[in-house]
Amino acid sequence: MSLADCQQELLLCIASFLKPKDIASLCLVSRQFNILQEIIYHDIEVQHENVGRLHQTCKTNPTLFGATNRFRVTMASGRSPLNVIKRICDIMPLITRANHIELIGGERRTPLKEFYGLSVALESDPGFLAQVQTLVINGTLLALLSCEIPQLHTLDIREMSLEVLDSVKTTALHRVHRQRLSKLCIDITQHFADDRWNTQCDRRVRNFIDALNCFGVKELTLSICNDRGEVHGQIGDTPLLDMNCILSLRNLLQQLQPIAHSLKSLKITKIPVEVLLESVHDALLMFTFLSRLEVPLSCFRGQDRLDGIGYGLPSSLEGIILYGDETKELQIITERCHEHNISTTMNRQNQLLVTNVGDEGKVLWEAIRIACNAFE
Repeated sequence: MSLADCQQELLLCIASFLKPKDIASLCLVSRQFNILQEIIYHDIEVQHENVGRLHQTCKTNPTLFGATNRFRVTMASGRSPLNVIKRICDIMPLITRANHIELIGGERRTPLKEFYGLSVALESDPGFLAQVQTLVINGTLLALLSCEIPQLHTLDIREMSLEVLDSVKTTALHRVHRQRLSKLCIDITQHFADDRWNTQCDRRVRNFIDALNCFGVKELTLSICNDRGEVHGQIGDTPLLDMNCILSLRNLLQQLQPIAHSLKSLKITKIPVEVLLESVHDALLMFTFLSRLEVPLSCFRGQDRLDGIGYGLPSSLEGIILYGDETKELQIITERCHEHNISTTMNRQNQLLVTNVGDEGKVLWEAIRIACNAFE
């Protein structure tokens, strides 16, 4: 047996024990696509810098990825997505069965010229997403929605700043097939700790919500993150409330009222407990269909003003997710909840799901207060 035959047998042997996405990684590293072309690739996951190599391989082996149904590209930070998207436009017609596409990572704020270039690239092949049912993209790639995506039913937009709405016309959102889209996930990242909320922000959000309202989405998941980090401040023993942060978050939540009937899950990160008390508590009453609320445990540490935060929560709320780095705190909350027949489930990511909260959350918030104060 020749050396080349030995290499081929070895690669095929290794490939038989690997997951499909690992096989793709093996191919990219070894450049031995021709050896593994009989392997069925159901799942492709490549980094930004390997898209060019994948593109070249697809040109020489056009049938290689005919059975792939999930395609994920992770963009590199600081790199332009335009060239990558152009290559993906060439690759997609060869991945004829792909119905789950993820284009994530990279820069959150893309220059306007990138949007223009991306739009031009998509005009040359507007149907390259024709088979896609699930699309996961960064907010900077909203221009992708100008394509015709007739089968789309799940849209997940990551790290979308309000500023990005001025860089792409919200009319592009109207082009998404209204009857089929059933699930929408949006991760809004905004400066809540400064004075940037103004009439311009109001206009941006209002235009965006108007577009979303046209979808008729049955299930909306919203994540709100303060991208300046957690807001902290103290004067003596009195927590310093950042009124700009409170007003910003309150204004955003109030703007969401037209789609409140669709909101099923709300995740709030890097927002201090004072802001939750002053803005979210009242605003949550609008979301009468909200079934899940996700809050970081860290925002409760060192706070004495937990009274009332759980009162008046929507009756539809089925569960609250608490997460953090301190496992002991979550254990205390778990024990306290079990004493009152409140169900909890812990996963490997230190996330605690609390269900059948009951009694307007009084027992849960008391458990949180005890847990956080135990390690001060």
